[in-house]
Amino acid sequence: MKNIQCFLIDNDPAIQFQDAIRQLGYRVTLAKPTADERTSDSKPEIPDVLAFSAPVASQPALRDLVAAYHRHPAPIVAVAPQQADGSAAAFLLRPLQNNRLDRVLQEAADCFSESERLRQENQELRQCLEDRKIIEKAKGILMKTRNIDENRAFHHLQHVARSQSIKMVDVARVILSTTLDPVDG
Repeated sequence: MKNIQCFLIDNDPAIQFQDAIRQLGYRVTLAKPTADERTSDSKPEIPDVLAFSAPVASQPALRDLVAAYHRHPAPIVAVAPQQADGSAAAFLLRPLQNNRLDRVLQEAADCFSESERLRQENQELRQCLEDRKIIEKAKGILMKTRNIDENRAFHHLQHVARSQSIKMVDVARVILSTTLDPVDG
């Protein structure tokens, strides 16, 4: 069994999408599970791919798709009778070919995973930049109020952070919150 969980929305019986995905070795969860699946004690798995297949894009199916994405963001792979406008990671046109389906599901999961990793890295870098700005402001206050150079101000922040076992940015925030800087008002 492949290590990709597909959440299938509005299965179109005309193309046997569910069977095709399972034959390729993927785990499938249905948006509208069968009676056997509803009574299963197992917890629903977090999907790696949201797979959408419908003869027409019905409002309830699209609502299910949006709700599934908001619960667990994942790439959307759609099987459609023709290319449609939208934000799916990939469209598969009928007739469905298993070898292409396999590549598309894997690539959609891989690309989404890389996109999420980059989004997280971007968020961390933005936070580092914001922390750096706070530290620089605190150094400026220390330089002005203690009449010391930048290097000594930095070492002072570093010393306090180490002795208190807290982050340097937290020390800087305390300095900023307890000092009325005439530049900031």
